[in-house]
Amino acid sequence: MIWLLALFPSLAFAWNWSDPHSHFDATKNETYQANIRWVVVDDINKHCNNENRKRGVKVMYLIDACQYYENNQCIIATAKKTTTYLVGHEVLHCFKGAYH
Repeated sequence: MIWLLALFPSLAFAWNWSDPHSHFDATKNETYQANIRWVVVDDINKHCNNENRKRGVKVMYLIDACQYYENNQCIIATAKKTTTYLVGHEVLHCFKGAYH
């Protein structure tokens, strides 16, 4: 394992996007300005999968939230009951793009 870190030092500082306390390099965003709209929907799976189909993205199941672009606006969608982690995760997509 040590030899991997010697060959690829970036592995030692890899960002774990699924850990809300993991640090990441904020200087490597795709953008630093975004027009964001938050939509709250009754059926998050249906809403996100409809948006995924429009964009040719694979249909997924057990979706908690999603993010997509429409008319130069970054839209995040959540269910009526959500968490700060999910909202922050989707907003981060507006700045970092598809990071997972």
